This record gives sequence, C-alpha cells and structure tokens, in this order.
Amino acid sequence: VDGIYFEMPATGAIVGKTSNNSVRTTSATIATLAINTWYHARAVVNAAATAVDFFVFSDAGTQLGTVNITTNIPTASGREVAVAGVFTSSGVTAVDIVNLDYMAASSPGRTLVRGALS
Repeated sequence: VDGIYFEMPATGAIVGKTSNNSVRTTSATIATLAINTWYHARAVVNAAATAVDFFVFSDAGTQLGTVNITTNIPTASGREVAVAGVFTSSGVTAVDIVNLDYMAASSPGRTLVRGALS
C-alpha cells in the first residue's frame, strides 16, 4: 500500500517503484540483471521526502543505472516511507529469482522512536 521498492520480474529488468495509498509510480528500467551475479541496489529518499533516487551497482561497484521518482511518495501521517523489494514471476512454476544476503534501512539525522511492546 505504502512504500518505495525495487521490483524485478523473472526477466531481470529491475525498476524503482513508489506507492502512496496504493497509487504507484513505476520508473523506466534501471538495469537488466543476469542470473548467478551479485548486485548492490540502493534507494535514497531525500530529506524532504519529495524524491527517491534508485541505484543499481555491479558487485565490483560500477553504477549500472539510476532513476529518480518524485511522485507517489508516502508522507502523510500513518503513511510514512517503508523500504522493500518485490520479486515476481508470471509463471505457475516456482523459480529462484533472487537471493538476498543483506538488507538495511536507515534514517541519518533522524531520531527514531520505537513503541514499547505490550
């Protein structure tokens, strides 16, 4: 419903997406990824949450592509930005699309407030 994320179908054509209350913006293809290859992907939301830059790098650190999205970034109370990856296959047979070895989200310069568990 709300968030920013990378979406990659089985074709490997990875795109950036934003979603605000289920209204989505999809970027052009950032890069087409190959199987059995490691990549580094990064999404950066600017301080005002008015733009998101999506980057894809090779395992060696070479930038393979970047896109910028300035629409449908969730910012309303209760609709803050979240980060995820979505990897899909249109077939009926399960396929191994992605292996993640690390995923992180950070908010530099922001105080994070966590609710107490009850």
